[in-house]
Amino acid sequence: MKRTLIILGTTLLVLSLAVMAGAESYRVELHAGGSSIHAGMDAKYYVNRGYMKIGGDLVYSDDDDEKYTIGDVRFLVGSETLYPGLEVELGFKGLVGKAEDEGDDAEVAGLGFMGAVAYKLPEYIAPIPIEVWLNMTGAPEPLSFADLESYFDFKTGVSFYIVESAAAVVSYRYHSFEVEENGDDYDIRDDTFTVGLQINF
Repeated sequence: MKRTLIILGTTLLVLSLAVMAGAESYRVELHAGGSSIHAGMDAKYYVNRGYMKIGGDLVYSDDDDEKYTIGDVRFLVGSETLYPGLEVELGFKGLVGKAEDEGDDAEVAGLGFMGAVAYKLPEYIAPIPIEVWLNMTGAPEPLSFADLESYFDFKTGVSFYIVESAAAVVSYRYHSFEVEENGDDYDIRDDTFTVGLQINF
């Protein structure tokens, strides 16, 4: 099982790097909370009726008896034309990793449906550029593999663009795993507030 997860993770990473090579812009971010670290990268390039975005995250959390390490790769299509300042995105997110609860160690993998929205406040409201965003992902049982039964995450936050290409970010993040491992069913639910830095280039 571990070999399968390693192969899956490596394949997703290679595919994401191949697509990122042709991107027109990039975003790199790092966030930290009381018991977790989140690092991520997105590459974005425009097509005729919007844009495509591919990216990945690595999340590590160690909160008393509950621990997890998750890597993911996401593919989204989006548009900036529905309303001035509004971005709407839909796509998929593949994830792979480990989740541990009181000594139970589960291998998790899945393919989830993902949606995201972001809105930049107009200049007459905010003296500096501010973006409010949220995204969520759900992987139901048919798309959950290894020891994972289902997966859900929800993330929302505010980005303050101190300079044109960099923002300070305050966010709330929630992860939920339903796991069956060696005949035992258990849930891991974790939420945290984080602060971080996002750089665009």
